[in-house]
Amino acid sequence: MKRKAVWIGCILATLVCGCAANASVIMTLEQVGPNVVATGNGTVDTTDLTLFLRNSPTRPFIEPAFAILFQCATCVADVYDGLLGPDNFGPGKSTDASTSTGDMLGLLGINGIIFVPLGYMSGTQLSSTGTWDNTTLADLGVTPGSYAWTWGSGAHADSLKLFAGVPVPEPAPALLLTLGSAGTGLLATRRQRLRGHRTLVA
Repeated sequence: MKRKAVWIGCILATLVCGCAANASVIMTLEQVGPNVVATGNGTVDTTDLTLFLRNSPTRPFIEPAFAILFQCATCVADVYDGLLGPDNFGPGKSTDASTSTGDMLGLLGINGIIFVPLGYMSGTQLSSTGTWDNTTLADLGVTPGSYAWTWGSGAHADSLKLFAGVPVPEPAPALLLTLGSAGTGLLATRRQRLRGHRTLVA
């Protein structure tokens, strides 16, 4: 019975963790000293997206008025269509990044488009950064908040979330503990009922 209790607690915890991390791509914009730094990490499931442009050259820049955020060291992309979400994350105009590193990762939210590295294989891990020197989120015209774009369905449901000037939420340990304890409690109740049943039979 102890093994069953642990097993159910683990399953419940896994389900909660899956729900908490329901974005395959997390992008952030934050103030770091005198600069604004963007990060992008995660994977893209392209199964339910439409590839309509290959080998597209671009550059690292931001344009909040059209929900645009590009980060890349080698800025040549495959372009996929099919995202649903907000068409801006502020009123800001186009501003080129001072520096950018890592994989090609770009969002053109107003048109529901995502940019990934040339020849990208669905589900491959991506990581990139971009820096805008000597500026602020307000100067770039970014409205602080969390923004989400989604695509796909069923097993291929996926999303990109942007956290602009706000912290990225983490799974709540208290909730995990509560659900794990609930699973253990259910088994304990069942065990008591079985004991009562055996007493009656005897």
